[in-house]
Amino acid sequence: MDEAEDVASHCSILVVEDQMPIRILLKEALDELPLEVREAETGEQALNSMRACPSKIVLMDVSLPDMNGLDVLHTVRTMRPDTEVIMMSAYSDADKVNEAKAAGAIGFFSKPFDLEELRAYISSRL
Repeated sequence: MDEAEDVASHCSILVVEDQMPIRILLKEALDELPLEVREAETGEQALNSMRACPSKIVLMDVSLPDMNGLDVLHTVRTMRPDTEVIMMSAYSDADKVNEAKAAGAIGFFSKPFDLEELRAYISSRL
């Protein structure tokens, strides 16, 4: 990894969400933080983005059109153990939250969630 990639990975967040209106809302909310906000619509796009230029934080939906978000979480944690992954889902239950945390997620947000709360949580991870 060259110096530019290293700098980008330390100040970027990858938002992985298949629903464009939600992805745009999250990007706009997170643009207020001192981070480059990158986006992916699918699990495959997320993994390609992480291979090309890893992010410090990944905010990812559990339900993606091409892959299970928990499978993407496992792959990201294998590729980049230092990347912090926060999962989100509209269909959260205790088992899903526990599975995500056991797989290495640092947090789990149930949709709908307070954007200010999410921003504060992510700020605390910087």
